[in-house]
Amino acid sequence: MKKIFAAAVLAFALMIGNQASAATDAINFDGRYDFVNVAWFSADAIVDPYIDFLALRTGPSTGYSLITRIPPGARIHVEGYSGDVWLRTYYRGMSGYSHSRYIAIIPNTVRY
Repeated sequence: MKKIFAAAVLAFALMIGNQASAATDAINFDGRYDFVNVAWFSADAIVDPYIDFLALRTGPSTGYSLITRIPPGARIHVEGYSGDVWLRTYYRGMSGYSHSRYIAIIPNTVRY
């Protein structure tokens, strides 16, 4: 069931992107933003559907307090610098920091 849900989330993200090649590149949960060629960006994103949860923390490291647990496949908004490990994350009216490895940028939502 978890794999079916994950496949549906990724298919949804691909549909949103409208560009198959860009969408494929963006749906890599490895913390890289190869298509972002500027320092600061803002974008909509999806949490990795294969993890238990994404931690939203009060600061940019695991030493900071947990605000909430964002569920897998959730849609979020992020801001940060290309290549950052920790991104400013917004989810359901809350803001904090989350690790970029578990976040995939949705194509065509990137703003500079």
